[in-house]
Amino acid sequence: MRLLLVLLLAGTALQARAQPALESAIEAEKAGDWTKAIGLLEPLVSSDPGNLDAAARLAKLYSWSKRYPESEALYRRILAARPDHGDAASGLADVLSWSRPREENAELLRSPVAPPKVELAYGSERYNRMGPGYSWRMDAVVPVRRGWSFLAGAERLRRFHNTDQSQSLGAAWRGPTHGGYMRLSVAPRAAVLPRWNWEGSWGRSLIPGLHAEGSARVSEYAPTHVYTQSAALYFWPRPYAELGARLSATTTQFRGGAALLRWGYLLSSNLHARGETFRFSPSFGRYEEPFEAGSGSLNSFTASVYHLGLGMKPFDSLELKLDGEYEDRSGGTFVRRLQVSTAYRF
Repeated sequence: MRLLLVLLLAGTALQARAQPALESAIEAEKAGDWTKAIGLLEPLVSSDPGNLDAAARLAKLYSWSKRYPESEALYRRILAARPDHGDAASGLADVLSWSRPREENAELLRSPVAPPKVELAYGSERYNRMGPGYSWRMDAVVPVRRGWSFLAGAERLRRFHNTDQSQSLGAAWRGPTHGGYMRLSVAPRAAVLPRWNWEGSWGRSLIPGLHAEGSARVSEYAPTHVYTQSAALYFWPRPYAELGARLSATTTQFRGGAALLRWGYLLSSNLHARGETFRFSPSFGRYEEPFEAGSGSLNSFTASVYHLGLGMKPFDSLELKLDGEYEDRSGGTFVRRLQVSTAYRF
């Protein structure tokens, strides 16, 4: 019993010493000082081989620093201890693809990749003048090779006494410092959702701690064509804090009518507690719309949006999310939304 107590106290002390080192390493990584982060993580991983999340972070930094053999060896050690470690599986596939051309790397064809990820979401909403509505959504991300992933999704929406369904397909790519995606959604008989929607996004790290992103969207609604372009900057002043600002311009072209240009912006933040186990995400935005799809009205409105998101990762493969939103519109109208979702990596 005494030996068990001694071992328990030793393990607790080791965890207490490891946490500040891990937090300092995350801060150095966010600041772009990969050498310092590696220097902090190496003794931590050496003294605590069972800390696989710290080992995966170290392996990732090795790969970003082009220390591919060390990264590959560490990823393989993690997978030997936990074959279902998603970050290690996808990281190993990336290292093999970045370090050697495909034609020279037959093992890449057999290398493990991250398991598929599926997210299920259910949301409810209430318009003070139009009554309640609901939505459910499913998105799947299936990693393939060389940083590529296949995207698929389905959505069902009930609003203004209309029920719409849509399906989507797309692809995403990511590298050490940049990446993006493209997605096409179709709902041929929709009254609220777009009849079809194409969207794409591309982002890149500019300097350590600063990331830029641009996106474009083209949508076909029952009465209009909609074209949206946006640009965003994301800044990490601390390892536990991400701040974002997005500016968008939307052109709405009514059939047989004039084109209208509307502007919008979104200020967002992601605050992480205890590493990345808990997430707190408040945001505020403002936008203008010349019509409300499915409502039968073409009256324009201006809206201020207040959003609060909470996230928790009880396990490496599972994330639980709760999002609440209040939309205050001109003309004395408002919308309340609540969404519960879960993301699982197989």
